[in-house]
Amino acid sequence: IVCKGLRERRELGPVIQASSSGISFKATIKTPTCARFKPTVTFNNKPESVVGGSASSVSLKIVNNNSFACPLATMNITVQAPSAEWLTNASQGSVAVASGDAAYPSSPFQVPSTAAAGVYTITYTVRETTSGLTATLPMQVTVVERPTITSIEPAFIRRAG
Repeated sequence: IVCKGLRERRELGPVIQASSSGISFKATIKTPTCARFKPTVTFNNKPESVVGGSASSVSLKIVNNNSFACPLATMNITVQAPSAEWLTNASQGSVAVASGDAAYPSSPFQVPSTAAAGVYTITYTVRETTSGLTATLPMQVTVVERPTITSIEPAFIRRAG
């Protein structure tokens, strides 16, 4: 008989004696060991396109995949932008996440006004600090030109009266 709890493993058995009034068995309680695994990082939401010179934000979902025997894990978040002109920030440079749980930090960024229209990549890296295991998530963002008004139709409005 094996019973599993969140923090310990209980093994009951083998049965030593069984009768109509009950059973006798050996019980062993073992402390589980902590096994660390690479975190999972995905986008909770992200922009598809951004106007050059404007700001936007990304929401990440970080899952701690460590076994339940592990203590709370600190996940460091780093951001690599296309160039130094891009302003990026993981608003929470690190988050503490329990085993099996998720955190949802945001990461604002600003596209430089000098960025040409096109597709750029921002890369998010999450590192579990105790093990050093990392997960990397690239994001492609399309930079579009700021819209310009070339004409207004109709050019005038006639009032009745």
